[in-house]
Amino acid sequence: MRRIITLMKVFSVFSKKQVNDYFKDVIYIEEEFSVGAACFSWVWALYCRMWCTSALIFLAYFILYLLFSWAKINQDAFMLLFLVLSLYIGSFAKDWYAKSLTKKGYDFKGVIAAHNLEEAQLKYIAQETDKAMVGV
Repeated sequence: MRRIITLMKVFSVFSKKQVNDYFKDVIYIEEEFSVGAACFSWVWALYCRMWCTSALIFLAYFILYLLFSWAKINQDAFMLLFLVLSLYIGSFAKDWYAKSLTKKGYDFKGVIAAHNLEEAQLKYIAQETDKAMVGV
């Protein structure tokens, strides 16, 4: 008998508490390397409405460009620094996004392990329903 191994994904759950004590906006962040942030960096940050982060990323790339054009660093060194900066941004992008959500009034609700986003949503709804039933 063949076994299929399926990997679980980890989602951080953020929710914005409304005036009537109803959680309306729920955001699920998959904890993984962000390819979109690594490839599109400051544009990705703008898309996520992280204005200061976008400006800082743009500034970092601009400084890297200035090093290449004015300081006449080697093209190989430039490409290596560009790659390192992109990998750094991709590695920490989801953490920066989570921090920006908390600054915007979202509450961290916990971590859910699931196979996909739909399963994570169902688990969160079941978890919140159980809490409401118990009265916690």
